[in-house]
Amino acid sequence: MVTRVYRLAGTLPEGSDAPGWEPPGWEPDDYRITSGPDAGAWDSHPFRWPANRLCLSPGTAKRRAAIFRKYGATVVIEASEPVTWPSGGAQ
Repeated sequence: MVTRVYRLAGTLPEGSDAPGWEPPGWEPDDYRITSGPDAGAWDSHPFRWPANRLCLSPGTAKRRAAIFRKYGATVVIEASEPVTWPSGGAQ
């Protein structure tokens, strides 16, 4: 079995790194606060690009690339050279 690491490389839409930027059609996810003085209230999270751009399977890389593309980024999936693990490692 050949093991590779997959990396997402590409370009984000212009201005998308500015505070408060949201892609067209994006709806913020709401989360219920579960503890503290605001327990029971809803908290809205601002849009953030996925930070992790390394994947250990091609399927995960394809799903994560689809998220980037959905919001206007151009992305290609790059595969590493085959990874060789040292013998005698953890089983």
